[in-house]
Amino acid sequence: MTRSVPARALLALGVGLVLLSAPLAAGGLGPQTVYTYEPRPVDRSNGETVETLYDLPGVAYGTGAPLRLTREAAANGTVERDAEAVAPAVRNLTRYRFVADDFADRYYSVDARTDEGRFVLDAARADTAAVVDAFAVAPDEAPRPVRRALEDASVTSPRRVNTTLVGGSGDPTIVVRTGSERASDPLAVPKVASLALGVALLLGGLLGLRGERA
Repeated sequence: MTRSVPARALLALGVGLVLLSAPLAAGGLGPQTVYTYEPRPVDRSNGETVETLYDLPGVAYGTGAPLRLTREAAANGTVERDAEAVAPAVRNLTRYRFVADDFADRYYSVDARTDEGRFVLDAARADTAAVVDAFAVAPDEAPRPVRRALEDASVTSPRRVNTTLVGGSGDPTIVVRTGSERASDPLAVPKVASLALGVALLLGGLLGLRGERA
């Protein structure tokens, strides 16, 4: 009988830790941020119109020096600069595959890189179909809030996901995050109960171990 006490105490400690960590893993206590997602159709056949595709993570919204150099590369060929001399916004083009030129209502495909201390940029005109082909995912590969938005037109979720372009039969759909707000946690009561039970089990386990040592 005496040997079973540490086992019960250790079990209580283990379960108590799980119960304490569960509410924290689920976002903690108190109000949570919820995000609203809405689907928008994309006309693949529209070769130039810059729609909401510039919200995609791989598409830069072109302004200032990045857009100016992109236009230059598309018109005149490869642009090279001292990598240390270009602005950080220009160097950030290495993170993108396309630049949206909202002023001229068009896209550019870009290949930006640094090579032996030089910033090198190649660019070419691209249409909506090229951007769609590069980023569209199948519906079953999209995050759950995106799949729900496709079904219900507008949904809220505590999960924050990037703008997602979903392909399929016909024209694709882009699902964008349109807003966020703080909302009460519907799981607040179960979380508090889990914390209370976790604390009780931890205390019981510690007392059990202490009593065994005594």
